[in-house]
Amino acid sequence: DILWSGVPLLTLPRETMSSRVAASLINAVTVPFTIARNMQDYKELALRLVQGGEDGRRSLRMVRERLRSDRAGAPLFDTRRMTQ
Repeated sequence: DILWSGVPLLTLPRETMSSRVAASLINAVTVPFTIARNMQDYKELALRLVQGGEDGRRSLRMVRERLRSDRAGAPLFDTRRMTQ
């Protein structure tokens, strides 16, 4: 639901299944740069998106636009196909 609504999702895949599922979902909608490699990367990504000035706003806009455009064609958002 969060990705469907165009809200960027930032994750750090670790040992928990939920963090790995989040990374898989992000990869399915082609915004893999919101997947952090380590805790430092996670903090930097979060700060860039939230406090990053024009670069951060541009990144947020790009993620939101890509998520919205992927709703039309990404298999993740194709409910009919996923439930057959």
